[in-house]
Amino acid sequence: MLEAALPTVGVTIRSIDDYVASKHYKVIKLHGSVGWGREVDPPVKNLPAVGDQRLVIELIERAADLRVTDRYHVVQQLPVVRLDAERPLVPAIAIPLRSKGAFECPGAHLKALHECLPEVRRILVVGWRATDAPFLKLLHDHGRQAIRGLVVAGGPGQAPEVINNLRKSLDRPGALLPTRGGFTDLILQHEADAFLATS
Repeated sequence: MLEAALPTVGVTIRSIDDYVASKHYKVIKLHGSVGWGREVDPPVKNLPAVGDQRLVIELIERAADLRVTDRYHVVQQLPVVRLDAERPLVPAIAIPLRSKGAFECPGAHLKALHECLPEVRRILVVGWRATDAPFLKLLHDHGRQAIRGLVVAGGPGQAPEVINNLRKSLDRPGALLPTRGGFTDLILQHEADAFLATS
């Protein structure tokens, strides 16, 4: 959804670098994306002649021998299996676990996040339980401002857990409020507009 919406504010995503190239808008997906792939080494022999389904099987079978590189790419085809005839890819998306040990994100994106976090004053939480310890630590360690938050969690009855998790992780005062309903209500009732428009 983010990639589809970004052209309305003058940002078009064609490459991994485009996510953080704009002066005004940065899209940082710490746990990867369904349309991202990472190159692997060593290369697959005779790759142009290997079909996509066979390549998926070979990459899985050779997983212990492959080195996943830091070369991320935006790809259009699914499954994410190759950038072109010579470069195989593995999906660059984290498995959804309660505790993740590392981010699935390009280094340049993490650098942009570190640079932006000291200025963050608002956080809009949509469908996140605020249990991601590495991100909460980043938010805590790199922030300087009081953070106001709006939590979308299916309904106000589900938001208190998220709010409590955020409060425990942040040491800066700031209002953390639930929305009146779920994501559809957030958009239709213009709660997001009001929240983002306030200073």
